[in-house]
Amino acid sequence: MGNIKKRGLFIFLIYSIFVQVHAQTINLSESHNPSKEPITYIVDFLQLDHALISSINFQRHDIVRSKTEGSKIIVTTKLLIVFDGKLLSTQNEKKEMLATIDTKRIESITKVDKGKAFELYGKRGKNGALIVKTKNN
Repeated sequence: MGNIKKRGLFIFLIYSIFVQVHAQTINLSESHNPSKEPITYIVDFLQLDHALISSINFQRHDIVRSKTEGSKIIVTTKLLIVFDGKLLSTQNEKKEMLATIDTKRIESITKVDKGKAFELYGKRGKNGALIVKTKNN
């Protein structure tokens, strides 16, 4: 019975993400979570808590893919990541810099739309950007 329950929950979470991805604006923190287990959000290798993820409204075109693994929602985006002023545009750069960052160190995270990101960062910002600032930086 437990496996059937878990499978049903998994299918429901995937359905929630699927429905949200077809909307124009997506807020991952609004994913339905009937189990009430804490959800971990990982955006381009950066682990975010509920408070941080709820401040970001992704557009459908920002997201390359999303999946769930247990209580994790993992999202890959097209966005340029600006981490404490350093531009990270490739998946390798993002993984190298972001995978080990403690969520408690993040002071703020701001999404910048395509037009403004292109203005600020040139071609690398053509898809938009996430600006991440850590404490004591």
